[in-house]
Amino acid sequence: GNICIYAIGGAFPEFWSGPPGNVTGRVLKLNLTAVSVKDFDKAKTQLEVLPNYPDPFKATTTISYELKAASKVQVQVVDVSGHIVDCLLDEFQMPGKYSLEWNAKSFSSGIYSIKIQTEFGTIVSRCILQK
Repeated sequence: GNICIYAIGGAFPEFWSGPPGNVTGRVLKLNLTAVSVKDFDKAKTQLEVLPNYPDPFKATTTISYELKAASKVQVQVVDVSGHIVDCLLDEFQMPGKYSLEWNAKSFSSGIYSIKIQTEFGTIVSRCILQK
């Protein structure tokens, strides 16, 4: 899916050609793709990621995926700054259907990315923690 980010003010000065300082009355719109690609076609054939449920969520959400071939699998939660804030899984798995629960009670409300990395590629989806 796509993410549309609106930044009001001087949050992104590299996109503002006016004088330095606070920018008022201007809106910057960025359209970003919410999927990370590393050999995406191969990743799609070997890994199926279902939308997390529920989304938005208050404390916990379930992440489900199906692995079509054996692979090392790493599932990480990444904040909007790109920092890994939680590692849910880092192990070798056989083909099959899997579900993980992310307990986000100790995290702040916001948009997070769920990064599922296999030997075939990486698929990233987003989720919304709304307390």
